[in-house]
Amino acid sequence: MSLIQPMGTTQISLLGMVIMYAGTEIPADWAVCDGSAMDRVAYGPLFGVIGTTYGPGDGSSTFNLPDFRGRSPMGDGVG
Repeated sequence: MSLIQPMGTTQISLLGMVIMYAGTEIPADWAVCDGSAMDRVAYGPLFGVIGTTYGPGDGSSTFNLPDFRGRSPMGDGVG
């Protein structure tokens, strides 16, 4: 019996979830955690989840994504 099992194709991703990804191209509908300003209307559902936690953007029409450049995500209360 093989100890290696093929990975399934079922994918679960939740809005606002941070996923480490080792691919060379960003998957469609994903955003890089680089602190970019995003439109509050165009990305309304994401804005509803993270709000201005990572920056207020321009203060009225944009909000910021987390900025993990040169950093690694860590769980709450760790380190």
